[in-house]
Amino acid sequence: MQHTHHCAASIARYVQAFVWMVDLYQHGFSDSQVAQLLEPGEPLVREYLAVYRHQKGYFFDQGMRPTHKAEIIALYEAGLDEAEIARRSQHTPASVGHYSRHYEK
Repeated sequence: MQHTHHCAASIARYVQAFVWMVDLYQHGFSDSQVAQLLEPGEPLVREYLAVYRHQKGYFFDQGMRPTHKAEIIALYEAGLDEAEIARRSQHTPASVGHYSRHYEK
């Protein structure tokens, strides 16, 4: 691993920016739309998203947010019905039902 001269706060900002860019990209925003929304400049967005696209098959497939299972269970515990959970989580009702039934056991 290579050492860096950046402080922890700077690294945290870079990681948060990366997470936001990837999240917007995963929700269908183009590189230029992400740059307009977050204002880091299009070259930086392209660079970050190029890293994401290159690494996607390794550890970014699930994203950096809680897993879809954790998200579904949290909504289930909050008392939402399966149809609303499916809509919010963008998963099929069958998947939501599967996670809900297995969680109760």
